[in-house]
Formats: sequence, structure tokens, C-alpha cells
Amino acid sequence: MEILIPLSSNGAVVLIDRSDLLQPDTFFNILVKTKINLLMMTPSLLKRFNSFQLHDILNGKTYIQDLILGGEQFPNSITVCRIRLWNIYGTTENSVWASLTRVDFQNNGRASIENVLDETTLKIFSPDVDKITSLTEEITNGDGQIWLGGKSRQCIVGDEVTPQDLRPTGDLASINELGIFYIGRTNNVIKKSGYRLCLEELSNHLHQFSGISNCVVLDISSKLVIFIDFINEKPLNVDLLSNYISSTLPFYVHPSELVVLDENFPITINGKIDKREIQKIYDNLQDSQIIQLDPSDLNKLRNTIILKHIYDIQMQDTEVFSKRLLTLILHKSINDLVDEIHDYLANSYAATTASSKSVIAEKEKANRLVKFGHAKEKSNVLDISTFSKGGRLITDDSNVKINYFNFVGKVYLKKCIDCSPLIVQYKYEAFEEAICFIGSHFGNFLCFKVEDGCPVIWEITLGDRIESSACFMFDKKYLIQNVCFGCYDKYIYFVSARSGEIVDKYLTGDIVKASPVFNKKEEVTYVGSYDENLYCFNLNGNLNWKKKLVGGIIGSVGLNEDCSKLWIGTLKGKVYCLSTDGQKILVTVDLKMPIFSSPVIVEEISNSVVVGCVDNFVYKISELGDILWKFDTEGPIFSSANILKKDIIIGSHSKKLFLLNLKNGKLLKKIKFDSEIYSIPYVIFDEYVIISTIGGSLKLIRIEEKEVEEKEKIEDSEEKLIEVEFSKECFSSGVVVSVGGKVYCVVGCRDNFSYCYELQ
Repeated sequence: MEILIPLSSNGAVVLIDRSDLLQPDTFFNILVKTKINLLMMTPSLLKRFNSFQLHDILNGKTYIQDLILGGEQFPNSITVCRIRLWNIYGTTENSVWASLTRVDFQNNGRASIENVLDETTLKIFSPDVDKITSLTEEITNGDGQIWLGGKSRQCIVGDEVTPQDLRPTGDLASINELGIFYIGRTNNVIKKSGYRLCLEELSNHLHQFSGISNCVVLDISSKLVIFIDFINEKPLNVDLLSNYISSTLPFYVHPSELVVLDENFPITINGKIDKREIQKIYDNLQDSQIIQLDPSDLNKLRNTIILKHIYDIQMQDTEVFSKRLLTLILHKSINDLVDEIHDYLANSYAATTASSKSVIAEKEKANRLVKFGHAKEKSNVLDISTFSKGGRLITDDSNVKINYFNFVGKVYLKKCIDCSPLIVQYKYEAFEEAICFIGSHFGNFLCFKVEDGCPVIWEITLGDRIESSACFMFDKKYLIQNVCFGCYDKYIYFVSARSGEIVDKYLTGDIVKASPVFNKKEEVTYVGSYDENLYCFNLNGNLNWKKKLVGGIIGSVGLNEDCSKLWIGTLKGKVYCLSTDGQKILVTVDLKMPIFSSPVIVEEISNSVVVGCVDNFVYKISELGDILWKFDTEGPIFSSANILKKDIIIGSHSKKLFLLNLKNGKLLKKIKFDSEIYSIPYVIFDEYVIISTIGGSLKLIRIEEKEVEEKEKIEDSEEKLIEVEFSKECFSSGVVVSVGGKVYCVVGCRDNFSYCYELQ
């Protein structure tokens, strides 16, 4: 295909000698000299170029217009590409290529395997399946092995007499509504400390560490060894790498040793990383050339011993097992001992526990706890405050000024972050601390400390993306502290704020993007779903009631001050006011167009509500359902309003932020931005506003008071006090908290990171 297609299209084929391929400078000069406009290669060959050469290729500085990568896992290190980038996939047994998919950088740059070639069949089945029958169930959401074939693409392999329509590829992949994504080879899946892990997936994760050009993880003598090609100008900081590993990976995935290669990785004749040669390099290394990373084998054993005490395992009653353990202790490594105990626990307690693996994981979460509520043993919690999108931060000091963003830290969530942070502030007798909760499209939901570089406290991974911003649920004595949020897997989750343990979950009829709201007075939580139901849960995640409405729900509930009424909008344009027990619909207003905005209750003026709509208008509605005024924002509204003193502030897809008089809806100010606004403004000290834009920036604006004459025309202004630019879009709303006299802002971004800044 690579030869016939260009020749049949009046093109030319450049075949490069292997010796030149292995010399990156020579190879690059050939690419430039021959004016190649379509380059097809393996990721390993691409990574042999230096950073300047890579920059020129990916940014269109050469003649190359299309870059096709295949034969290995697609590199996740490419975040910016100004030429067409393609992911090609296939196996030798099926005449090599089976799919060709262009990489979509609007979808976070993930390379999927979905655009199959003509007359080609690609399906996902369980890794345990070795033969396809009419009863074999295809996987359409989850992980499995890729099978390839087709009636006209049959190949005879080995001693076969009859070709197969479909044959296993030995490749593992994950499939969901976004596509099919390669994980790794089945023969690269190993068992470690009772867990199965894919070495390629681990390598892919380590690639995220700054400065690593290429990375391979091998299982050598029951040890995980990292081999890296480090391209940063500064020397590798092993402590930072170790911290990255320990904070982002569970203990059973922690590598034991690190080898930094002085030269590029050896490659095979097909341009792939040659793991056999890497193994030979390792065998010839001196001890001084191997960096020891993992002193925690004893911790693993300690966790297993803790587990033994928790379940009071009577190992002495199983004589055969005890003798086996004694043999391992005397002759094998601690890893082997841990594996054996894990297997024993999994087999012995499968019926009575969630599984030994999940218990060990919970123990590990507890070990990784980063001073979350650590003072509770020494002093009581005096108060808990929560801060979420669309909030306000108040101060008694009218002289507080903010002049710049000071970077504190960032947390990696593996995929883009559209939901907004939830920050919980704990006040003790002696000090206070702030903890952040946030999720991502990868299904990651994690908890991290807002200060001190944002260390991760715990992390869980669900089966689908999370766009729902969390709410915090707690009783009056702070004995129960849970976090509630929705997921695309149709569940509403209730998670322990302290450990990350899933306390309960509730299955709705459709995806849950709406953000829950906690009613502190009644100690219940309200959350809507695309299934058109509004749900109410108690502190433990038990359903109190649900109410069927007209239209899916994506916004949050608005509660009045005495928690006697709640307001909600739907995607079919309905605005409802309900009693908080869910028994009565008090008011229904039909705005005719979808409502993404969350209603904001205005307590001072007759419990009226303000809500935006995609018809471009922001509405003020009375508690009786009358439309008191409406204002045209010149673009659809996906944001929600906030209160600035006694005025309304709201963003629009017209790329403008509007300040409106709450009483009559008159325009007081409009500020023009470089891109659309999806986020909700956060008000600070009744003077500043934090707002993020889809274009990828976080802005701080000072709103000055100004009297507006009756007929005065308000022009667009472009005032921005300070801002931070990101490499990707920003749909997340910034959330602000004050801790120990310092003011912090946390926001998510589609570059896979959640950022924390101090406002100084």
C-alpha cells in the first residue's frame, strides 16, 4: 500500500537506508532535501529526532504535510501539531493495515482506532475469548482484545488450512463513546502484588513526566525497571520523578529501578523499540549505573500483614499454605511473598469481601493520605466551609489588592477537565487547611491539598467521564463527610471525603452532567440527570425522592434562603419551582429554548430568580412565575449568573461579560474577551471577578462602581487586570478560597491538569 498508492497517484517513493534511519541528523537532512510531503514511520523513529527537528516537522517548517505513525503505541507527548497527524493500525496477519484515523486535537489529541479500511472488520472481545462463535458477546464499552479480519481480508497463517474471518491481534484496547483506544499487548500484561498491569500503559503514564522523550518499562527478575531517554537540558531530578510516581500510581505499579540511557533506544529492523537489546544493556550495567527507586517492599508486606489482622486470617490452620510461605520467605523475594498472600486472600475471601485487591487498595489510599484532617486527633474541627463554582469570597479589609497570579502547583488527571473544583476548608483550633475535589473525562476523581504544591491525597477511577462538579455533604457534628457527583456511566456517586471509598452509588436512566447541590438545613442533596428526573438523596446516598420533569437536566438547583423552595431549568426550556420535599411543582415557566444555566436566587427581592437561556437572553422571574425583565446578551448563554453587590454578572457566547442592574435589568457594563465564556464568574471581595474563557485563559477583572445615566450608551470595554494563558480550552470555572491569610484560585483545563494559583 505504501508503495502502490503514491506511484499510482503520480507521486514518488523515498526509501531510506537503515544506516541513515539510525542517524537522526542524516535522516532529517534527507527529509528536507527530498521535499517529502508525506512521512510514514514508527513513533520510536520519530522520537530519535532532537527537539528542534521535531518542532520543525510538527509545526510545518518542512515540506511534510502529513505524518502517519503506526506499528507502536501512539505517543501522547504530541500536544501541538500544525500538520495533519494520522494513527495507522493493523497486523501482519491481516495484510498489515486495518484502520487510518486522523488525530483530533480538539478531542485532547488522543489517537483512536476507529476509521477502518474498506471491507475490514474490527471488533472487541474479552481477552479470555480464544474462538468466536454466534454466542460470543462483543464488547461495546470497556476493555478487551482487538479482533481483525473480513471476508475479503482472510490470510492463512502458519499451518492453517482454512483461513479465519476474524483473528485475535494480541492487542488490548479500551472502547467507549469516544472511540477505540490502544492499551498494550496481551503479552505485556503481568501480575504484580496480586494485580494485573500492562507495562505499555505504565510507560505511557511515565511519558507525562516533563523531559522524558521515550520510556520503556520491563519486568526483569520480578522487578519493574524503567528505561528512559531524558531530553531536558537540566539533569534528571530523581526525587521529583519518585514523587510523581508515588503520587500518581498505586504501590503495586511502583518501579524498583531506573536506568537513564545515554543514547537513543535501540530499534528493530521495523523501526520499533528493541526490548531484547535493552535487556542486554541492563545485563551489562554496573550497579552504580542503576538508580534504586523503590524502598517500599517492606511497606507492601506491612500492608498485607495489616490486612491479615483486619480479617483475622487463620493462616496457621492451613498447613500447606504455611509451608509454602516459609519456602518463599527463605528462598524468594518479598514481591513473591506478597503475590502469594494476595492470591490466597483473593481465593479465600472472594465471597465475603469486595476482594483482597480492593482492600489493599484502600489501605494504600490511607497510607497516601497527605495530612488530610490530620489534626483531628489533636484538636476538634471547629468549622467546615465549602467553596464551589459561582461563589463569592468576602473580606472585611477594604484595602486588599490583587496584582498577580503566583503558581502554586498543578495536578494531572489524565484527560481534559470540564468540571469545576469543589474546595472544602477545615478550621481547627490551631490552624486551617483547604482540600480540593475534582474529576476529568478520563473518569479520574481525586482529592488534593490546595497548598504546598498540591499533593494528591487520594484518587479513584470510574468507568466513564466526569463533567459534574462535586458537592460536599456533612452532618452537623461532622461525623459524616461525603462528596457527591455524577458520571457519564449514568451513576450518581457518594464518596468518602477522607478515603475516596465509594460509599454508595445510584443508577439513573441517562448520563449525569449536572452538579449536585447540598441542602445543609435538611441534610439532603439534589441532582438532576439527562433522564429528566430530579433526585434527592440523604447523607448516606439513599434516595429520598425523585421527580419527573420535562427535559433533561444539566444545570444545578437553586435554593432559597430558608430552603423551602428549589428552582431548576431543563433542556426543553422549562423553569420549575418545587417544594423541597419534591411533592409539589409550585411554578412552571416555559422559555421555549434549552436551559444550561443554573437558576440564581435573589433573596433580597421577593425570592425572584435569575437564569440564562440559549436564546441569548438572561431572565429575571418572580416567585409567582412572572418574567420581570429579560436582557439580550448577543449570544447563547451556557454560563450562570452571580451576584456582585446588588447587581448581576453573567458571561455569554458573544465573548462578553455583562453587568446588569438586578432591579430593572439595565446594562451597567460589558467587557469583551477573546473567546466565548462557558464558566461562571467568581466574585472576590465584591470588587474583583475571576473568569475563565474557552480560548484557554483565566482572567482577573476589577469591576469599578459607576453611575450610569438613563440614556447613556454602554460601549464594549476590554479591561483585564491580570491573566494566565493555558495551552488548551478552559470550560471549568475558577473557585477561590482564603486559607491562613492567603487567597488561592483552583481551575481545571482541557490540557489534563488542574491548576492552583495564589492571588497576591
